[in-house]
Amino acid sequence: MHAEPLLDAGRQAKAKPPPRLLVEERRRHILDLLATQERLTVEELVARFGVSAVTVRGDLDALAGAGEIVRSHGGAIKKRDAFPDVPLEVKERRHHAEKMRIGRAAAQIIRDGETIILDSGSAARPRPRRHRRVTGLT
Repeated sequence: MHAEPLLDAGRQAKAKPPPRLLVEERRRHILDLLATQERLTVEELVARFGVSAVTVRGDLDALAGAGEIVRSHGGAIKKRDAFPDVPLEVKERRHHAEKMRIGRAAAQIIRDGETIILDSGSAARPRPRRHRRVTGLT
């Protein structure tokens, strides 16, 4: 016996289309794809998800608006991560001699009673007070 379904004359067997994904599911799939690929085109996503180009563009625009991807004409590219943050203890050891020279130079131009602002960066760590006795500094 045949395992194929019996068909009425004139009807052809159709494969069931994949179930439609919810918006958030589709967007998660897009992010998953970009995790393994550098770029995606609108055409690729239309074919993959069986939705319109307008729908795909909306998904890409929403993901770009959320900062998840970089939108490009005709598709999207993977968002490059910013430089990873390095602990301050490590930053303090990098370029130490240069930072000490910066501190010494700053100490030479600061006068008693002046107000200065030091940021939280590692270059500000070798503070001018370590290089010269300054009084009334705020």
